[in-house]
Amino acid sequence: MEVYNDACKVELVSSESKEEAIEKISKDLAMFLKEKLNEINEVNIYVSGGNTPLLIYEKLLLNQDFVTYASRCRFIMVDERYLDFIDKNNNSGQCWRHFVRNVNCLEYIYPKTNFSLKESVLDWDDKLKILYNKTIHLSILGTASDGHVASVFPMSEVLVQGDYCFSCHVPKVGERLSLTMDALNKSEEHWVIALGKEKESIAEMAKENNNSKMPIFQLSSKKSIKWYVSKN
Repeated sequence: MEVYNDACKVELVSSESKEEAIEKISKDLAMFLKEKLNEINEVNIYVSGGNTPLLIYEKLLLNQDFVTYASRCRFIMVDERYLDFIDKNNNSGQCWRHFVRNVNCLEYIYPKTNFSLKESVLDWDDKLKILYNKTIHLSILGTASDGHVASVFPMSEVLVQGDYCFSCHVPKVGERLSLTMDALNKSEEHWVIALGKEKESIAEMAKENNNSKMPIFQLSSKKSIKWYVSKN
């Protein structure tokens, strides 16, 4: 199913279950990299943490072709909780342990949280500057019923602002670091993962080409935005 917003084409890919959707996303990503790497030497991908992305990454590790493609990829985390890298709830650490360390990727760029919050933003911002003249080919993003993307939340309070990233305090969530919306929108394509009953309301809004001011609907792209949704 395809709909259009003012910025680009929006495609919805629907599955019956989360498991079916994860299988589909994994195959699509492997194919995306195969096609891209036939044209260019390296691919830059924004990646998210969380339970569902980890299931996708673990599925990808079973695909030897993907493991080969990953050696020509640069992975960039889109946000992080302000927690130690070794904390089980630190997305960058989880992604490293369950995915990145098992592939010989070009580079893994993530916010280091062993500094003060301000220093963490400045350090990450400095690393992100190397991407300024590079193409971001794809972003793999999550969302929820509140419509947040990365750690751009509707009710967040910005604490430290950088050029490409910022830190914020989110009520009932805590302190976060995140790419800015402008940095997210450097990506040529966005894949938004909204699986299961708990994401049904936001998925329905995407199907209706909603003009909400929620952060997730502020995404724009040179090519397309693809939503992966599931009934269960």
